[in-house]
This record gives sequence, C-alpha cells and structure tokens, in this order.
Amino acid sequence: ELSRPYRLGSVTAHIGVSVGVVESEHGTTPEELVRRADEAMYAAKSRRRNGPVPPRQRGELDLAR
Repeated sequence: ELSRPYRLGSVTAHIGVSVGVVESEHGTTPEELVRRADEAMYAAKSRRRNGPVPPRQRGELDLAR
C-alpha cells in the first residue's frame, strides 16, 4: 500500500505514484505519445491528487466521442 508512510531508519518516507495515460491514434508517433502522457501526468499532479484528470481538463481532444 503506497499511501501509508514508510520508516527508513530514522526517516519517515511518503511515497506517491503518478501515471500519464493516453490513447493512441493512427499515425501517432512514439514521441508524441510520450509527450502527451507526460502532459497528462503533470495535469493530474497539479489538479487532482490521487485521481484521474479527464482529457478535456488536460487540454486534449476528447477521444471518447
């Protein structure tokens, strides 16, 4: 469980995970996917801790249309 604090000797560490998720479109390059995943991750970190950010809040196209 990552949300609980961990003791590392005399130090207490708090661990968090951030993941950027994007959908691939035909013709999208690997570099573009990584760039978009980075943007998604940083949008999630800045707007909503511990939760997803819908594509429109990230400034991406809504691919679910």
